[in-house]
Amino acid sequence: MVWTEEKLGPIIHSILNPDEEVLSLYQSKTTKSIYGCILWNSYYYKVFRVSNHPSQSTYKQPTFYDFHGEFYMKGAIRTYLYHTNSWYELSKQGYYLLLFFQKLWDEKQEVEASWQNGRIQIRLVVEEEGWQVHYRFPDNQAREVERLLASGMLVAIRSSRNFIKIRTSRFVAPYIALIKQRQLYRKKPSKAMLQWGKIPKSTY
Repeated sequence: MVWTEEKLGPIIHSILNPDEEVLSLYQSKTTKSIYGCILWNSYYYKVFRVSNHPSQSTYKQPTFYDFHGEFYMKGAIRTYLYHTNSWYELSKQGYYLLLFFQKLWDEKQEVEASWQNGRIQIRLVVEEEGWQVHYRFPDNQAREVERLLASGMLVAIRSSRNFIKIRTSRFVAPYIALIKQRQLYRKKPSKAMLQWGKIPKSTY
């Protein structure tokens, strides 16, 4: 069966409870894979994809293969939403990190990550007075970024054997717009929530 947004959308809507909604559903023009994000009570979400091939991302989202028909697809998505794993919660810190990453993406700034002793290390690379300067995310922010990667809100692209680049998914912009419209996080973040340490040049 050939799946499209128009065919999949009504099936998803028929599954959802009254306090759930489709944040976004879109189809890749190149791979024809379909990506969906479902919200529950505005703060909780799940991401999935419908495709004919496995995900190439470092953090893989659940995939439902598109050679299945409507009966299977409806049951598989329902099982994923209500019987498989917990919903991801967008915390206040997570929301402001998404705002920050979206701003970086719009300005074509790069964020990269690597792992040291099993822990993710995240760096922002900016140009200051003609020099590239590296800023390190503190551990609590790095853990939250890893949650956003695992959930599918952020996307990891492997740039080398030891590094990945982080960018926003296409769900981030509509999610930010929805949160602003519903005034869910109105207070400004604390300084401790969004701060970075400059890395000495001799260490990179």
